[in-house]
Amino acid sequence: MSNFISNTVDLVWGPQLVVLLFLGGVYLFVISGGRALLRIKLAIKLIFGKSDFGKQNSIGQLSHFQALTNALAATIGLGNIAGVAVAITQGGPGALFWMWISGLVGMNTKFFESTLSIMFRGKDALGEVQGGPMYYLPKIIKGPAGKALAVFFAIAGLIGTQALFQANQLAAFMNEEVSVPKAVTGVFISLFAGVTLMGGLKRIAKVTSTVVPFMCVLYVVMSISVIVLNLPKVPGVFYLIFSEAFSLESMG
Repeated sequence: MSNFISNTVDLVWGPQLVVLLFLGGVYLFVISGGRALLRIKLAIKLIFGKSDFGKQNSIGQLSHFQALTNALAATIGLGNIAGVAVAITQGGPGALFWMWISGLVGMNTKFFESTLSIMFRGKDALGEVQGGPMYYLPKIIKGPAGKALAVFFAIAGLIGTQALFQANQLAAFMNEEVSVPKAVTGVFISLFAGVTLMGGLKRIAKVTSTVVPFMCVLYVVMSISVIVLNLPKVPGVFYLIFSEAFSLESMG
């Protein structure tokens, strides 16, 4: 299983996908005029329900804030910590510069994906409003190609949302640090996730809107604490990031 996953990742996450994501993101950034970055103030107002923008079309089961925490629940996590460490190990400090750039480009790409998901929403078998590429692709790309892409996305998404990496890392950490058997951690995660998922979208949103704000605050506080504890080294770190950013190793 480990070899299969490793080989699949190598095949999918090849240079071709990185180039496609980067150039596609730059293209979307240019045609939007950087709207995703320039309209941050409006975005914050929308999150906290302080803007009337779009309220006339606000059909759905979740509030703006719940929708945000639902999305962040799958975004902020081990990848933000372990992923950065791996990038620095492989590409040096300069790799951080390109992570910042890819973050800005990726945010703009996400802006388009989310906008399309709202513009071309559909309903599931229960009549509940749903959105995402599996709904908007057949409406935008007519014919068999759109349907095929939608099915492919749904299958890929199903595989991609299996929290194998997160569960494995947490189980390994708990086992090494406090001697909790890996199976115990695995069972706990399965039960907690199962009970949450069986409650449908509303229960998922309720759990994420409770847990995610705490998770975000903890993440930011711990990150700032690490910086403060190493404050004298910060100028040197920035120098290394920018001085090594354009080396082939860091860019790679």
